[in-house]
Amino acid sequence: MFLRAAVSFALVADAVAVFVALAGLGNVAFAPFVLLVMGAVSICLAMPTYSILRRYRRETWFSCIAAGFVVGAAVAALVLLLLPMPDSEQIGREVTVAGGGRTAAGWRMYAETVGIVGGIGAGAGGIFWAALRLLERAGRWPRLGRFSLTTGTSLAVAASWIIFALPSLMADRSCHNLFRDGQDSIGPVLFFTVELEGSEWPRFQSVAEGFASAEGWALDGSNNKDKAFSNRRFVNVCVEPGTQILFDGSDVPRPTRAEVSVFQPQGGDSWQGVAGRLLASIEAGFPGRPRRSLGDTEAQTSLAVLPPP
Repeated sequence: MFLRAAVSFALVADAVAVFVALAGLGNVAFAPFVLLVMGAVSICLAMPTYSILRRYRRETWFSCIAAGFVVGAAVAALVLLLLPMPDSEQIGREVTVAGGGRTAAGWRMYAETVGIVGGIGAGAGGIFWAALRLLERAGRWPRLGRFSLTTGTSLAVAASWIIFALPSLMADRSCHNLFRDGQDSIGPVLFFTVELEGSEWPRFQSVAEGFASAEGWALDGSNNKDKAFSNRRFVNVCVEPGTQILFDGSDVPRPTRAEVSVFQPQGGDSWQGVAGRLLASIEAGFPGRPRRSLGDTEAQTSLAVLPPP
């Protein structure tokens, strides 16, 4: 039982670390720090709280969620109280600290922060209860036995390792690393597809490489060196600083399509001129094949040359 609870706490810590880093701090690179904080809170507060609930047979879904809220809110309240307070502080148009003490607006924001962190704790409590019950029930299935616990442990260890590896994955600042700027680099400013017939990927790849050569851009098509394991192919071209384009498709002897994603990590609209020249190159090699994607990115482009799907 202790091992199942520990694995469940680890899975919760991984999930909360990624959520807080992305939704709260705005950058997945902060996930390792959040995971360390979650680990400390789990060991020092959450696990003892669960032990008390289990001792008195109160480990229901409601009590786990309520306990998670209390633990999260208590930690947030204590940390905010211990943080040094400036003589004065203003957030937006509201003065939150005046004369070394919190104003009404400051206490309101204090309560909001405590409530938000408490809500995250409540969510963590619910995830913990669900994960623990799943591991317990799977462990009683005849064909699974301890396999479910081994799987849960492996998943928790792998997720934790990936989270701690994220900063190193983002350390590569070259234009070929989509993770280098955190989540902002992941969303394309333009996405469209090119219909291919039969095994046309080699010809499409030559168009992509010719475009990169004409623009003087860096080219990465490394996955095409080993074709023994997968039919998936990609070509990644970019220029520093500026635009990055990912061509993704398959080398298969049947009708398929290539997906083209245009990224602009540094912001701005310089990608539009590049995208226009790119579309002209593709249109020359594959007349009438490019098709605009339906989605949020469609509204971000004024390129009327792309017909709808």
